[in-house]
Amino acid sequence: MTDLYLGPGCRAALPGDAEAIATGIWMRPSPLWEHRLVVAGCWRALVIGEPGAMSADWEGLLDAYGRGEGLALSRIPGVHSGIFWREGHSAQGWWRDRFGRIPWQHRCAPDFAASTDPDLMSVLSGADGLNLLRIGDFLAGGQANDRADFALNVERLRPGEVAYLGAHTTLTLQSWWRARPGVGSTSRPTPQRRAEVAHRLRAHLERGALALDEPGSWLALSGGLDSATLLGLSPHPAKTRTLTLDLDPGERRRARALAEAMGARWEPLPIETRWPLRLPAQHLSAAGWGPHAHPDLGWFSDALSQLRSRLNEPLLTLVTGHGADDALWIPPRVWLDDRFEHLAPRDLLAAARHLGLSRLSAPALGAALQRLGLRAAREHLRPAPAPTPPWLLCPPYASPAGIEPASRRFARFRAARQHTWNWELIMRSLARIARQANLRLLTPFLDAEVWDLSLELSPAELVEGGRQKAPLRRLGRHLPSEVRRRPKLGSFDALVERGLADKELNRALRLMTHSQLARHRVIHEAIFQKALADYLARPLSGPPWRGSWEIWRTLAAELWLQNQSRWAAADVT
Repeated sequence: MTDLYLGPGCRAALPGDAEAIATGIWMRPSPLWEHRLVVAGCWRALVIGEPGAMSADWEGLLDAYGRGEGLALSRIPGVHSGIFWREGHSAQGWWRDRFGRIPWQHRCAPDFAASTDPDLMSVLSGADGLNLLRIGDFLAGGQANDRADFALNVERLRPGEVAYLGAHTTLTLQSWWRARPGVGSTSRPTPQRRAEVAHRLRAHLERGALALDEPGSWLALSGGLDSATLLGLSPHPAKTRTLTLDLDPGERRRARALAEAMGARWEPLPIETRWPLRLPAQHLSAAGWGPHAHPDLGWFSDALSQLRSRLNEPLLTLVTGHGADDALWIPPRVWLDDRFEHLAPRDLLAAARHLGLSRLSAPALGAALQRLGLRAAREHLRPAPAPTPPWLLCPPYASPAGIEPASRRFARFRAARQHTWNWELIMRSLARIARQANLRLLTPFLDAEVWDLSLELSPAELVEGGRQKAPLRRLGRHLPSEVRRRPKLGSFDALVERGLADKELNRALRLMTHSQLARHRVIHEAIFQKALADYLARPLSGPPWRGSWEIWRTLAAELWLQNQSRWAAADVT
């Protein structure tokens, strides 16, 4: 991945292959992303992103920015980041795209430094200590949206933000883009409206699926609806190369049947599913990225290395369905609340068939209290929820539930999620996969127009006939019926369940014997040990336990902390 370095503080830890671009600006180029140096009068810009974005009228855009017409540079589709400056002036600016594909971090003392390379920032911050509040937020799910990073004195630039560094190292941070919550219509969507949404979604996704026709491109195919839709939108599905992480027999069977039905080339990749955190070496070189946030990181690296070893052709691009859930999935409880609020009997009958009557009782009670005007009193009298997870000593602040319609609460949640640390760490995981495998990772669902469309949709438009992701299901009518009718089977808990499926009791207990989290008073060690033992003793034949994701985060944070200490000691010696 092309890395950018800005400020005199970077000089002490610059990689040997970094190239000087201007005073205090360096770049380490990579074939994964294109870059372009733009000159327009006294203005300069260095932009990185997709190949198609490099052909834009950058000189005109930069000239317009110099006349004070706003940060037009960052709004070009396919541009992930960049730096702009004025020749002969010390003031500089840089921005991050609205999804945060490339991480930006900065520190202001002792000398200013900003970079897209978290490893460099960890070298500069090795003696500054850890931000324990950030670690606690990670354990609780990463819902905070502040800028403070895992190292003290380091901050992130949030997705959709731009930073300006003045002549006297005065740093100003602003948003060049912010999601606006669109509640959508409260009435039941008509067939014409559903068809219009599906048509617009197809047009946006087809642009991203064009990459599947490029040499060296592969699609990560799970057998689910998201990746199946991308395969169906490929210019030539029968010529598309697909791979499947062989984690589950059912997933392997579904992916194989889908590939055969579409005539696509299919490569199953057997993966050691036991605890992807089993390779500490991956974390020794990842001190600045934060804890291991997603199990995919441990599996994709092995899978792509295995695929490369058997290919007689280059592996250049991996296309995935990441982002589809964020754009087009709604928590069932929120959808049920909305349908009860609007007294939609047909939708509720469909939900009863798919979810069962027991799932409808709590939303029905909430809707009744809302109509009687008693919901505010209920929220006032309701006891505070127990901290999650229960072993967290200092739970983060949780704002009280808002007394507003379900559709508006959901719209606000979707508009705000890209600033959360949960989103940040998932995007960092994707960036690390691309780095470690030395390939371009494309996510067609993380597209500005797809996202803008999703923010328009009401809860009723996301579900049809009791099934989630209604717009995608309409797009996939040419796909096998098993794929179109399949309910959502995966969740983070189910994914983590695979990683801990082999009962790695001794490994996990050894890791927690001298717990850094406990030493820093972030967790209560005894409570966690009991929860871990209870988890590992449960019947394997049962459903996924809803606490497995909390256990995963705790083990991941512990391993990161222990390797952080080893890495810092090695750096000192």
